[in-house]
Amino acid sequence: MTRTILTVMLMLSLAPVAARQPVFKSGVDLIRIPVSLTQGDKPVEPGVLTAANFKVTEDGVTQPVALFERESLPLSLCIAIDTSGSMGSGFAAQVALDALRQVLTRLLPEDEASIIAFAGHAVVVAPWTPAPDATKLAMKLEPQGATSLNDAVVTALELINGARNPRPVVLLITDGGENSSRTSLSQIVTTRRQSETQVYAFNVVTAASAQRSIGLGPGDDTPPVLPRLIGDSGGFGYRVLSGSAAATVARAFVDDLRFQYTIGYTPLKPLDGKYRRVKVEVNKRGFRVRHRGGYLAVPSANP
Repeated sequence: MTRTILTVMLMLSLAPVAARQPVFKSGVDLIRIPVSLTQGDKPVEPGVLTAANFKVTEDGVTQPVALFERESLPLSLCIAIDTSGSMGSGFAAQVALDALRQVLTRLLPEDEASIIAFAGHAVVVAPWTPAPDATKLAMKLEPQGATSLNDAVVTALELINGARNPRPVVLLITDGGENSSRTSLSQIVTTRRQSETQVYAFNVVTAASAQRSIGLGPGDDTPPVLPRLIGDSGGFGYRVLSGSAAATVARAFVDDLRFQYTIGYTPLKPLDGKYRRVKVEVNKRGFRVRHRGGYLAVPSANP
């Protein structure tokens, strides 16, 4: 069996984690939609717009906005880092670790993080941990083996089901390869909480991955794996070209999460277990809106 190697030397005891407060509780029927706004290439800070500027529709039907939050909610961030053999190309492994550390240092005390390493299979190397403690983890990456990127996303979403904070996010740090997963893309999202999760990616660009990186233009016959995994979750993909770029990309990623508005509504139609499309619009010109495209209309796993 191919091993997944991400050595984690704990500078703290993770035993108390299981005894923390229970997972986040929310109204079963309240649908929360994080919304990212940009003007040009710059994020729009919360406070610029009000609830009156937003319109929400579900399957084409306008929904009454019941919740409008402009302050950043605590994050539950699951980071899946690629430790496969392809990450041994050049400085890819070090760049990936630099990006991981840069993200962890930018989390707030009320945030939490978990870490998955994946090569031929995915392994949870750090369960949900308060952000201040996660920064104390010392890690060493030894790339080898195949790449099971889809399986890593499945493992991350399984962890998300047990997250305690209201903002679930998955971050993939990888060169974008996929060659050994047992799970297909269509099998990945199975619960309401998972459908509410934003998926982001840091595409660590190596010589081998350059042709499948995020941002490939028309004419490529094979859709890159990362954009399909991000899908309509409301997340985004960033290219990481070097270790020096890791801090810049980490800052852009965290800023994108911190500057989001949260729109909430109670669906007019009873939950029926089906996937529902959601659209958020702004009644002012010059703003670009990004948000997840929908959710599974089943009761929340955390009533």
